[in-house]
Amino acid sequence: MKPIMNLNPNSAKRKILAALCVVAMPLLLSGCPAAVVGAAAAGGAAINDSRTIGALADDEAIENKILVRVYDEFGDSVHIGVTSYNRRVLLVGQAPSAETRQKILDIVNAMGLDNVRRYIDHIEIGNPSSLTSRASDSVLTARVKTDLCLLQREDFSCLNIKVVSEKGVVYLLGLVGEEEAAIAIETARRVPGVIRVVKVFEFR
Repeated sequence: MKPIMNLNPNSAKRKILAALCVVAMPLLLSGCPAAVVGAAAAGGAAINDSRTIGALADDEAIENKILVRVYDEFGDSVHIGVTSYNRRVLLVGQAPSAETRQKILDIVNAMGLDNVRRYIDHIEIGNPSSLTSRASDSVLTARVKTDLCLLQREDFSCLNIKVVSEKGVVYLLGLVGEEEAAIAIETARRVPGVIRVVKVFEFR
C-alpha cells in the first residue's frame, strides 16, 4: 500500500467527502435545517480544510486510538470526547473523580503518540452527561456551524473552523487568522443555548 503522502490530494479529499455524505444522510432525511447545513459544512470542510492530507489522516487516527484506549479502561463510567486538529488534541467530557481524570491524562500521555503536538485538557469532574444533554450538544454544534457558514464575508471561511459542544460550552478549533477567530467567537456567542465559548485556535 502506498504511503498517504503519495495520494492525490483531490482524490483523497473526495473519498473523505463521500464517507461524510453517507454519515450525514440520516440528518438530511430528518429534515432538520441546522443538521442539513451543518452536514454540508462538514463535507465542504473535508475538501477545503486548511490542514494537509497528512494532518487530516493523523488527526483521525489520534482520535480513534485515544478513544479506544480510554473506553477500554473506563467504559461507561466516563464520558470523554477527543478532537484532534492539526495534531493538537482537545479532551472534553466528564470523569467521576479527580483521580479518574488524572488516570485518563496519564494513560493518554503514556500512549506515546509522537505526532501529537499538544494536549488541551477540559475534562470536568462529575457524572457522565446524559443522552439528552449529548443530543442537545449535537444540535448546538449544528446551529453554530450553520450561523458561521451563513456569514457573507470575504475575510472569513467557516470551512476553517471546527466546532465541538459539551454541556452547552462551545469549543472552536481551527488553523485561522486572528480576524477569522474574532468573527467566529462573536458569532458563536450569539447562538441561543451557548453558555460559553472557548477558543482553541492555532493562528496562521
